[in-house]
Amino acid sequence: MNYTEKQIDTIALQVMKDIDWPYNIKKGPSSFETTIEEQYEKYKKIDGFEENKHKIFAFWVTSFEFPEEEGWNGRNMMFILTRDDNGEPYEVGHRQSKFKILKNEDGKYYTEPLKR
Repeated sequence: MNYTEKQIDTIALQVMKDIDWPYNIKKGPSSFETTIEEQYEKYKKIDGFEENKHKIFAFWVTSFEFPEEEGWNGRNMMFILTRDDNGEPYEVGHRQSKFKILKNEDGKYYTEPLKR
């Protein structure tokens, strides 16, 4: 683990501020890491794993609840995925959509539609 939960929370909060997505401030972010080893164990029986395991990296998932006034009451969450090797967030989304996270020349985060 290269980053701490607190560091990842700070990065995620900056992303939410830069992209101007509201969230439940009373609850704040909640982050957990997914290691390379956990992913190896999960995917090792899938065809093509050995040929593609070099693409696997450790990452953090940070979740946020929607603002109270939107009435979701915990039934929908927003999330940010952040690489553990460099601390760069790369995806943000919720149940309805997902976006790629990029950084402009001023260091401010922004989103683009995710192409899958």
